[in-house]
Amino acid sequence: MQLGYRLVQEQRPGIHMTLEMQQAIRLLQFSVQELTSFLHERSEENPFLEIEWPDKPYRGESRMNRADVKESDFNRIASPGETLEDKLTRQLRMEKCPAGVLHAACYLAGNVDHSGYLTVSLEEAGSHLGYPAEMMEAGLHRLQSLDPPGVGARTLAECLLLQIRCDERRLPFAVEIVSRFLPDLAKGKYDKIARETGTDQAHVLRVLEYIRSLNPRPCLAESDHEEPRIIVDAQIVVSHGSHQIELNHGAAPKLSVLEGYAEQIESSSEGEVKHYVRNCVKTAKWLIRGLEYRNKTLRNVIGAVVDEQLPFFEKGAAYMRPLNLETIAQKLDVHPSTVSRTARNKYVETACGVFPLTHFFSVGIPTAGGDPMSSKAVKQKIVTMIKDEDRRKPLSDQQISESLRKDGICLSRRTVAKYREEERILCSALRKMRHV
Repeated sequence: MQLGYRLVQEQRPGIHMTLEMQQAIRLLQFSVQELTSFLHERSEENPFLEIEWPDKPYRGESRMNRADVKESDFNRIASPGETLEDKLTRQLRMEKCPAGVLHAACYLAGNVDHSGYLTVSLEEAGSHLGYPAEMMEAGLHRLQSLDPPGVGARTLAECLLLQIRCDERRLPFAVEIVSRFLPDLAKGKYDKIARETGTDQAHVLRVLEYIRSLNPRPCLAESDHEEPRIIVDAQIVVSHGSHQIELNHGAAPKLSVLEGYAEQIESSSEGEVKHYVRNCVKTAKWLIRGLEYRNKTLRNVIGAVVDEQLPFFEKGAAYMRPLNLETIAQKLDVHPSTVSRTARNKYVETACGVFPLTHFFSVGIPTAGGDPMSSKAVKQKIVTMIKDEDRRKPLSDQQISESLRKDGICLSRRTVAKYREEERILCSALRKMRHV
């Protein structure tokens, strides 16, 4: 063995991203608000960059359902007056807590939908803020301690538990029954609940009546408006099997470089001034190319999504198809990460309402016919079935599962319950009690 130092030359494969490439990727994943703010900053910093803003950028009036609101975490535009987020952050700032915990709680408050549910995972929020799990948990605890009780819940059961735990009039065993026996309540297994909790059926029914008095959507009355308004990135018009995509000109202003002005200053300058002028012109041109790339990529991705989801645009939500990022990436010959960045924080206006672009991506559910069905189309069927049910005899999760199976959709009772809760729909027992 020979010890010592020596110079060795070797080749290694790698990817080197230029500053221009990095900026193009950054522009691609911006929301409309982020892009507008970014362009304003650049125009103030660069005297040779001219931005022509449209007189009347259009805004999409949201008609999103509760599932869609999950994707609108960071792009709400407040209506006049105090918003739900304002009310929550005002309460938070009155409490004494560490700055990091306060910041985490305020961030989570901005991701509460109009019903009061948290629409972002702690992992995602912590990754965005750069905070550890413990701090995010502390922030969530602060948020869930606010009024109205139940705010910041992630599931229906958690929403009910938050209300029960702060209620001095709560009935014995209410916490235990909601924590452990909600599925049994839905199936009417009152004898089992009584036996395992050490009480009697009469008390279980009293607890059921008490749970009925709780609010499964605690912030609905607190919201200034039931549906948030957002700025859409594009409008989609589908007619007779073809589509037209119009990008929001408010999100895509016209950029130009004042090259004549720059040449005039550069010709009469030298040294640092000349270098500054050249650098400003170069960065302005980079920005223009980056914005062109963003608009082109956004239009291509939206077009490919519409092609794949044409039945949805023509017939409605029940005809949504399974779709993943890889399918669109292969169709456009780009990397899936490009599709992911493009779809993130983007919204489109359609004849069916306003949707986040990510709404059109979903997993497939096996069917008897062989062709998988979109999980979102299945959710829509479940919502429709519950909407049309006999209110005196609500459908149980098992009955819904069996009905779906008759239609060739293979979905277990547990998955039905999961989808129902994601749609903020009460179990059959509680639905029945609400209409007694």
